[in-house]
Amino acid sequence: MSHRPFAAAGFAAAALFIAAVPAPAATVSPRATLATPNQTALLAARGAVVTVEAPRRSVARVALYARGHRISGTRRIRFRHATHVRRVLTLRGNGIDLLRRCSPIKLEVRMTLRRGSHTSTVRDRRALALDPRRCPAPAPAPQAQAPGDDHPAAPAPKQDRSLFKVGTAVVDISPTSPMPVGGYGANYIVTNGVHDPLQVRAFFVGHGKDAVTFVSVDSQGWFAAYQAPNEGDGADDARREAAAALAGRGYDVSASNVVVSATHDHAAPTIMGIWGHTDPAYLHAIKQAAVKAVLDAEAGARDAELWSATGTIKGLVSQVQGTDQMAGFAVDTELPILWAREPGTGATVATYMDVPTHVDQYNPISSPEHQFSADYPGYVRDRLKELLGGTSVVAESTLGRQESIGADSTYDEVGHQGRFITNQVMRALTHAHRIKDTTLAAASQPFSTQAENMGLLAAMSCNHPGGPLGCPGPLSEPAGNNGEGTWDWSAVGGIFTINRSLDAPWFTPVPAVGTTATVARVGDQVYATAPGEAFPEVTSAIKRAFDGSDGIRDSHIIDHAGDQLGYYWDQRPGVYPSAQLAQSDFQRFNVGSHLAQDNVDAVDAAGAALGLVPAAEHPYAEVDNPNAFAEPTIQFYSSRVETDDPAVSFYGTAKKAQAPGAPSTSIGSSAGTQGDAKIAWDFGDGTIETQSNQTRFTHTFPGPGTYRAQASVTDNLGKTYRWAQTVRIDAPLSAAVDQDTADGKVVLTARALGGQRFDVLAAHWTFSDGASAAGTSVTVPSGADHATVTIVDGAGNTATATVAIA
Repeated sequence: MSHRPFAAAGFAAAALFIAAVPAPAATVSPRATLATPNQTALLAARGAVVTVEAPRRSVARVALYARGHRISGTRRIRFRHATHVRRVLTLRGNGIDLLRRCSPIKLEVRMTLRRGSHTSTVRDRRALALDPRRCPAPAPAPQAQAPGDDHPAAPAPKQDRSLFKVGTAVVDISPTSPMPVGGYGANYIVTNGVHDPLQVRAFFVGHGKDAVTFVSVDSQGWFAAYQAPNEGDGADDARREAAAALAGRGYDVSASNVVVSATHDHAAPTIMGIWGHTDPAYLHAIKQAAVKAVLDAEAGARDAELWSATGTIKGLVSQVQGTDQMAGFAVDTELPILWAREPGTGATVATYMDVPTHVDQYNPISSPEHQFSADYPGYVRDRLKELLGGTSVVAESTLGRQESIGADSTYDEVGHQGRFITNQVMRALTHAHRIKDTTLAAASQPFSTQAENMGLLAAMSCNHPGGPLGCPGPLSEPAGNNGEGTWDWSAVGGIFTINRSLDAPWFTPVPAVGTTATVARVGDQVYATAPGEAFPEVTSAIKRAFDGSDGIRDSHIIDHAGDQLGYYWDQRPGVYPSAQLAQSDFQRFNVGSHLAQDNVDAVDAAGAALGLVPAAEHPYAEVDNPNAFAEPTIQFYSSRVETDDPAVSFYGTAKKAQAPGAPSTSIGSSAGTQGDAKIAWDFGDGTIETQSNQTRFTHTFPGPGTYRAQASVTDNLGKTYRWAQTVRIDAPLSAAVDQDTADGKVVLTARALGGQRFDVLAAHWTFSDGASAAGTSVTVPSGADHATVTIVDGAGNTATATVAIA
């Protein structure tokens, strides 16, 4: 008996227009049905035809799922007249891959229907009908052969050549003795231990002999090279040592393939002098930890799919005038993520992300704990481990002029920022795309930039006697320092000395400072480095440079990578407004005016060395509102943008106009309440209230829905200034488990019920025999008769279900 194949051409044409079929006038029960589960037809058309029935004046969202994952686009259908329609759901890349595997799966058409205030979900599940020509039945097991018989081995199953080897490692660098903190105060010694661990984390990606490793260090900054007694303990030294060890393991890599960056953590010990004395032994331990992390990550690498996504942290990055933040200038809010997942189960192996905001919320000096902390990167790492599993590596993207709003310097505020960032990571991963291009490559370009800040150069020259620029002032290195480096020079320069190398190529008597820029390519993603606190315009220029490069989908920047040269402030007249500079320390911690352009040019050269075709670009100040300095500014963020918890924490901040002589001189919650130090709030749910400026409070929304929250202040001229953000409250999530049999074993697949999301990003299983597993689809261990699963959706909502295993 033969089967007539589904007509591919006709099916594809159906995607262009499928007429609605009138339904009888009687009440219609909601239903969504898959027209055919035929493998050949689905693959030929790269789409699935569904028949949908629904009452008039209802709205449906329909998509195709398999093994708990959405494998098609989502169609939105509004039923004004017709109640019976046919639509085509276009298959996504993951759906096409899944259908090609010839494995027994069940397809599910899932429809969420809203009519008035009522929402319901209906499903139609069908077993995939495999094409016997594409997927022949497995041959019977061969008979045992007598010794000596020569029979060729069966062909190995087709391998997924787009898999990478991904591994991570975590090495602790928490101080075990009192040390001065880097980034705050002057010689403030933290004596109360560690609030949460300081760490070096590595994210290794390999394919064949190619590899790229990203390393993130909980530190304010790490110079490329150092003076005595820490020669050989710089970031560049760590990169070279780690690359040499990887080459000894068979990889074709150089130091360029090991990208090392610091989180710019202001609650970690200084290893650069400036704020206090650098402990030479601690700096050496960091270098050793970085090399160890790279090698441990490679040793633990395993097969993984690699996905990429880009989220946003808009709302958290300050656009209010203040210290090291300039109203009216563009900010970078992009949150790039690499997501490694286990083939088959979808379990998270690791994540790597670059967050574009300063790590300086927690202040050991003013906080009641008086301890070292990793600040929000530590919180995010821990929270993602709970939600997704695997190991998270958090690095920093654009940091110059990128500060978070939030005036509380305690760890409580760190938690709110961490919850916001984690929530945005989860939301971004729902739109992740799989990286199929297995290119792994990296190149570095050394460059030199003219040094204009003679104070910082003098602090380097004064670190030991005989510096190339001498040592201005009556002080020199104390005899009791015994060449240990960094000492209190504050009576002359206001800071401790700086222990960055004075040897070429890191310093030349022009005077100029030498450093490097690296471009690393991971499939269709490009990561470029900035050896300091680059402003958003540097990031924008680098993104523009790679826009036209073939095979590149996204380009990103990693800040504080390979070195720490401070801000990218250009002090030449007319580049930046001097009036706004007075509230920042950009000039004090700044090498020179040419660093931005020199960095972009070096990135272009490194990209060209990889065979890319970067365009020549110039960083320029990007101004969104040229009048912002003369106007009030206001901003807020919620600790979660989407959640099933209706109680949401908000933090808002507002300032009056900062420009001297501006006609706008005061603000209040209304025109008639000037100077009341309050902000007017409208939460989009009928609630209107005022709250004190620069305070955190909780608002409870009435229930599931999407709300447009607004905060506003009004100035003495009667003009109102607003900030708005959408907050989504999800219906409570619940979990369900499907059971299938594959190769004689029971396979469990977790899926979401209820709620407003059906994207299960993670599932954590425990079995009655004590075993555990991770992934949306798992094989039941022998001997288990019950399983409990906790699912996590794309907003970080969770639900748990327990099932008996059939």
